[in-house]
Amino acid sequence: MTRRVRSGSQVGIAVMMLLPWAATNSAQTNTQSNAQANSFREIEATEGQLKIEAPEMVHPGETLVIRVSSPEKVPFTLIGVVGHIPFGINTNLAKSLPSEFRYEVPKELSCEKYLFWANATIESTKTYMTAHTEVDVEPAELPLRLEPDLRELFMEVSSYGFPLRIVGYFADGSRLDLSSSTQIKYESTDSGVATVREDGLVQGVAPGRARIKIVYGTGDEKRELLVPVSVAPARKMPEKKFNVAVSPESVTLTPGKSARFDISVWPVESFSGAVTLEFHGFVGAEASFKPTRIEGGSGMATLVVAIDASVPPGKYETLVTGSSGEFYTSAAVKIEVVVR
Repeated sequence: MTRRVRSGSQVGIAVMMLLPWAATNSAQTNTQSNAQANSFREIEATEGQLKIEAPEMVHPGETLVIRVSSPEKVPFTLIGVVGHIPFGINTNLAKSLPSEFRYEVPKELSCEKYLFWANATIESTKTYMTAHTEVDVEPAELPLRLEPDLRELFMEVSSYGFPLRIVGYFADGSRLDLSSSTQIKYESTDSGVATVREDGLVQGVAPGRARIKIVYGTGDEKRELLVPVSVAPARKMPEKKFNVAVSPESVTLTPGKSARFDISVWPVESFSGAVTLEFHGFVGAEASFKPTRIEGGSGMATLVVAIDASVPPGKYETLVTGSSGEFYTSAAVKIEVVVR
């Protein structure tokens, strides 16, 4: 269910740019490092030639130890390991095998599988080999509860989907993104109305109401959550009758704080209808407009969005929409929640 996608060759190139540089033990420019990396040729490795081993699972906050070996004792001259963001290149390069490489797992790392590659050069033949493994990052215990970023989904019948974000809240006060965890399962109560993929992407397929069931855990120990989904018929975008703008378009907040936005509505041509304003946000974001309705097709309003103290850090996409009968338009607002 991992959402990070990067080919082994891309990661191999990243390490190869580092290995020749380290082998010279002298300062070089990026151009020189690139040239040296390109002079090495990759050859296919068997597990006997190059082997990378790691625990199947680690917990946030732990130390991850990766072991690289060569059972056939290939005469490698330099060995490195690289992992997907946020792990990156391990700069503690080795000159012999077996060797161990350590990473500190961030305490608030999203729970999912992460890929790691070992790269090893043979200086005499100007070749290198790669081997990879996966490490599952999961919490050490069950969360007390699960929370979605949106308490209810509103969508139209469409070929596009909406990704669910599920956060687990734990006894020690920590919060982890479990959306792509290997221990989370998604299921629609009515796949004729809304479907959900194994990665949590929800798609409306017919008008009606359904619920997305989220189950986290294995065996008898599980946590469950239901997220309602309302699917409306697909609509052709009507002729635009009015505009909606929000200022500022993005803000950064700490949990427990609020932000003020100015909302502008103005007509296209002769439109003079009433426009109703709505905010579409995430769990823990409470919005209030003053006024909630703009008369005459033109005017100003104030929006205040208050962030609950329990909202986990992250970047959230929200919408301010204006509607008038069959006509509607929207403006995006980005809210980043940080802990200082």
